[in-house]
Amino acid sequence: MVAFCCGEVIAQIVLSSADYPVSLIGADSLRTSTYTSVYPSLIPAFSGVWNMEVITDTIPYTIQYRVNDDFYQYADSNVYHLSSYGYNGNAQHAITADGIKEYGLRIKGKAISLTPLTISPIDTLFIPEQTDNYSAPLVKIALPATFNDNWGCSYVSRLDFELSVASYSLVHEPCFRRKLIDRRDTVVGWGNMRLRNSWGSISPYFEVLQVQTTVITTDSFYMTGVPAPASILGLLSLVQGKRDTSYLQEYYRKGEVTPLAEVHFRDASFTAPFKAITHVQRLQPNKLIDLQKSDSRLLVYPNPITKGMLYVDMQDNINECAFRLTDINGRQVLSGDIRNVGGFGKVKIPGVLDQGIYQLEVGAHPDNFKRTQIQVLSK
Repeated sequence: MVAFCCGEVIAQIVLSSADYPVSLIGADSLRTSTYTSVYPSLIPAFSGVWNMEVITDTIPYTIQYRVNDDFYQYADSNVYHLSSYGYNGNAQHAITADGIKEYGLRIKGKAISLTPLTISPIDTLFIPEQTDNYSAPLVKIALPATFNDNWGCSYVSRLDFELSVASYSLVHEPCFRRKLIDRRDTVVGWGNMRLRNSWGSISPYFEVLQVQTTVITTDSFYMTGVPAPASILGLLSLVQGKRDTSYLQEYYRKGEVTPLAEVHFRDASFTAPFKAITHVQRLQPNKLIDLQKSDSRLLVYPNPITKGMLYVDMQDNINECAFRLTDINGRQVLSGDIRNVGGFGKVKIPGVLDQGIYQLEVGAHPDNFKRTQIQVLSK
């Protein structure tokens, strides 16, 4: 039995609020790359191909829980940190007509013993239950989003905590961390990405928007309303006015608020990746055979292909027609005639073709060519 898959020439991708489901509650599995992992080229591209199957991943996977929220559409449950001390929080989100936004953090209370630092058995860092309402929403994606769009946001986040340290005569001393975040995002490309799923199998290619993000955070710490003393900061390994800059590339696909891949870079030119977080759920093919589509459809098999024979479904019962194959820059790399034999035509894909995405056009005249996207893989 011969199966077919169909494709379309990938144009500029547009993400809009209508692309996302009403409910997003559930759990997602994420894989994080090892520090020794290699990466494919991730330079911005128009109709690019990013093959993330080459990266190596750590074990176990990270589970991200997406839960209900009383005031917003959903909340992502994560672990956050004050110095090396972790605490749990639910980041509150909503999808609106103009963006995917994070509004604040609902924090669960936690008492952390400081005995390993101070020896005293009664010394603690206590994070009370609280809601950190950001001074302005964090805009993760401004919608609708497509190539060359850019957006940014600046907001303040606040974490209240209490310190009890006998040697400093502190008993539930009120403190807080003020974090100033400045974020800038730009859609620098679009194309196709694939990766390995949770079983290690290679996924199909997914259409993605390529977004470059720069995040600058500045921390300030206060005790009883005034800047915290250096001795207390040193005890907790905190730095007053610490400024961190993060460089990210996020690859978003339609219908998913979690990027298919989030790649961290060491440099502002986005050339030195050191960590990737990949979303390994719902990796089923995003394009299925649909015989009810317009007459411009073209069914082929196999796709992707390395080299060899590509079979074309000659649905119109044409005895013979022309074909041409062009690369992503529109350059013709192959052309010829196709004969209908038993309902199928054949196009021989030579092994000399470079890996990438090509457009196959078949028809009697350019005005009525049927088109599909062919993915040629490395030999």
